[in-house]
Amino acid sequence: MFEATLTKALLFKNVIASVEKLVSEIEFEITSAGITVQQMDSAHVALVEIALSAGAFESFRCDNNCSLAVGVAPLLRVMKMIPNNSTLRIVHQKKQTKEHLEFHFHNGFNATSKLVLIDIDQEKLGIPDAEYAVSINADKKAFHDLFANLAVNGDTASMKVVDSELVVAAKGEGGSFKARFRQGSDDKEFELTVNEHIPALEFSLAYLNKMTGTSLSNRVIFDIAADLPGRITYKIEQQEEVVGAVRFYLAPKINED
Repeated sequence: MFEATLTKALLFKNVIASVEKLVSEIEFEITSAGITVQQMDSAHVALVEIALSAGAFESFRCDNNCSLAVGVAPLLRVMKMIPNNSTLRIVHQKKQTKEHLEFHFHNGFNATSKLVLIDIDQEKLGIPDAEYAVSINADKKAFHDLFANLAVNGDTASMKVVDSELVVAAKGEGGSFKARFRQGSDDKEFELTVNEHIPALEFSLAYLNKMTGTSLSNRVIFDIAADLPGRITYKIEQQEEVVGAVRFYLAPKINED
């Protein structure tokens, strides 16, 4: 049996909403340590990674490790039924009949919604720990606005380090946009760390903008390196303790010239 309870459903709702633009199915890997997800988008350009430790929940029980997959669209329909401040209990009991994932909540009345589990055939990727050349620790809104502004002017964000500055730019038929971030700047909205210089890298702005609209945390960390996918991290904190994270990995565009 698997059973987990949140005192406020908003956390789980925000986690699911953060990935809805990228994946249509989601498979929860559940152990006594917590819940993890690793899901590729349909074009195999972006990877979504979710981790929620058992400590993120008021109570957490997992008698046996299990993998539970559901469609994102029906899961979102259930999430819309649940008030943000309602207690949410997520339950799975293995039965001989068709298996479900159950959501128990209160909405002026006690309610239960069941989702039929689905089968997903996908290869799990190993994500090695890596040192990134450049890291930006940014205010969430300022980070979102940066890529929204870039997308007005083009469909590709180019990034390169010049001296101790990271230059981010986009160019299209209608104009161009360029932003500079300096290591050691007093600007707390964008705190830049440059461990080593990188060649110019290009990323899809359509994907970046799908990764920057989450309500999970007030800060976001964006890491890039020459030979690694870009990584966007939103840490999940409760009472100043990190209890999980949502991460997005995005492969840079390949210059075929």
